[in-house]
Amino acid sequence: MRAGRTTVPAHSRTSARAYEAGGGGAAFSTDAGESWQPADEGRDRHYTWSVAVDPNNPDWWYVSASTGPYAAHGGGDPQARIYRRRAAEPWRPLAGGLPEPLSAMPYALLATDGRLFAGLADGQLSESRDG
Repeated sequence: MRAGRTTVPAHSRTSARAYEAGGGGAAFSTDAGESWQPADEGRDRHYTWSVAVDPNNPDWWYVSASTGPYAAHGGGDPQARIYRRRAAEPWRPLAGGLPEPLSAMPYALLATDGRLFAGLADGQLSESRDG
């Protein structure tokens, strides 16, 4: 795992799977965190913060990302996006009702039943049906 703030959820149906989002990018583990594979291909923003995993499919996961820590947390325009990854595909920006780019950094993500909820730094709650 990388240095800095890191979020590491495990998948509820596959105990060996874990996912990481931190200032240095995203990664995943298939052996309960013994080793980590970087997962950054396809994102034009590499400062990741929050991560969520589809509850029904351990190969579908999401990260919030910005251009850097100052953009994400400095009070200006974070140029933030939420990205989706399915299996070994590259990351793709999420749409489905979300502004592009987001006006505040997504600090919390929750994936459920084909939807993704994002809690933003400014207190807003956004929903995407592009999950």
